Order: sequence, then structure tokens, then C-alpha cells
Amino acid sequence: MDLSAKPTIAVLGATGQQGSAVVNALLDSQRFAVRALSRNVKSSAANALASRGVEVVQADVYNAGDLERAFAGADGVFFTTLFELAPRLLKNELVQGRNVADAAKRAGVKHVIFSTLPSIREISDGKYIHATQFDEKAEVAEYIRSLDLPTTFFVYGYFMTNVTRDPNVYRVVGPDAYELIATVPVHTKVPVTDATGDAGRAVVKAFLNPTDTIGREYLLSSEYKTIAQLAAEVGRHTGKKIRAVQLTPEETSRHVFLRLRPSQDMFNSIHEFGYAPHLTLEPTVQAFGKQGSFADFLAREKKVAFPE
Repeated sequence: MDLSAKPTIAVLGATGQQGSAVVNALLDSQRFAVRALSRNVKSSAANALASRGVEVVQADVYNAGDLERAFAGADGVFFTTLFELAPRLLKNELVQGRNVADAAKRAGVKHVIFSTLPSIREISDGKYIHATQFDEKAEVAEYIRSLDLPTTFFVYGYFMTNVTRDPNVYRVVGPDAYELIATVPVHTKVPVTDATGDAGRAVVKAFLNPTDTIGREYLLSSEYKTIAQLAAEVGRHTGKKIRAVQLTPEETSRHVFLRLRPSQDMFNSIHEFGYAPHLTLEPTVQAFGKQGSFADFLAREKKVAFPE
């Protein structure tokens, strides 16, 4: 097929977990031309994308003009907003999302897919107000809806890679023995998402079926797992002794990530009110098919990064 005849999908964050999975799935489908937006088109990551036939264009998500130029002629856009511990601007994710949505609207993009999250402030009825990595994405989703921009919304769950690629979620307790640490009771359930594989393929299916998916919101997950179940499965996969434990408040205060208020509010709300109580997995299965389990992911991932 002539490349020029293929619909063009612009992908923001094309070298991150979500974006790279989308790029891979788009290329594998051979149904789309892929355009990656990058702040530095001369970076090694940008060059690697270009070597695979991806069009790489310069754009900064905080520059509306950059985005509008990058979206010119694009049929679709995939994006999420980036949570920053030291944000450039107040409500930085909302600024990012509005910039992308406005540029897509002006460029006449036919189908936007936004990786969003539910509002923890709303789910908890105002009890937890510091989980901005959730709340601002939810605000972006509402802004997109106000523009009447043709959009499919995907709510990603807890990334399966969190327990395979981040050694900070474990602590060493003995030879080949580790604890998967949490700030909430280990029976807390989370929907798990294969952000590096199945999620990208679901995004491609949505782009291929805009009539059925535009205006819909899907929980992009294969199953719910408790924290204890995640630890047990990692143990079975690696042959190591793994158990899940809830940290004390003092232990939490010393952790590099879990001590942060956005993290604590996020996990506390998930434990008390659920991850996305307004969504179920059934519509996701109907639209995109059954996704792989956590066990399937571990078999493909092979290695788990434990602390030394």
C-alpha cells in the first residue's frame, strides 16, 4: 500500500510506555502512517523512530503553534498528559491537554484517543484532593467533551510494568526474598494493564472502528488483582519468595515515591472507593477482545527488576 494513501496518526509521547506501544501496534497493523511528536527531533530516540519509517516532527506540548503544525493533515491523534513532580506551570496537565485538544480541533483531526483517568476528587466526594495525576486528566476529558471533539477515552489501569521494571516497589528481606510494598491493605484491588502490549493494540482497533468507539470511555484492563495476588504471581514466575506488605506511616514517609501526597491520596481512594467504579471490563472485552492476563505478561516480560 502506498504510504501516502494511509491515514496518518500523530502520537505524543511516542517513546514512553503508552506511546511506544501505540507506535508499535500502528506499525504492525500496516494500516497507518505514523507521525511522532518530539521536542528534540535529533535525539537518539527520535532517530530510532525515524529508522522504522516513523515521521518525526518537532513539537512542544506547551506550544500551541507547534501542535497545530504537527497535526496538520493528521487523521488521528493519540495522547496522554504528563504528570510532573516539578511542573512548569500550575495545573500543567490541564494546560497540556487543552493545548492538544484545541490544536486538534483547529487542525480538523477526525479521531482523537485520549488516555485519561477518573477524578479521585469526585470519586471520594472531596475526601482526597491531592491526586492531581488523576484529577487533571479527568478535567482534560471534560474539556475535550465541551469542544465536541471526536474522541475515544481509554482509562488505563495499574501498569503491569510497575512490578517488573521498578525496583523501588520492593524491599529486600533475605536471600532471594522480597516484599512488594504498599501504603494500603494488600487485599486492595486494582485493574491491571499491559501498557506495553495489549493497550497499544486496543488503541489501533479503536482507530480502525471510529464509529463504534468515538464518544465512549473504556477501562483498558484485562482483570482485577489484589496487591497480594500480584506479589504471589511474581513469586511463582521468578521462583523467589515474594509477599505483599502494607508499610507503616513511618516507613511510608521514607519512601521516595509513596511518601508523596498525590501517591498517598491515589492509593487511599482506590482502597476505599475503587479505581474506576463507574466502569466495568465487559464493554472493553466486547469492543477489543480479551486482553492477556498478568501471568501472560510475566511470561513475555521474563525479567523482574529487584533491588540489590
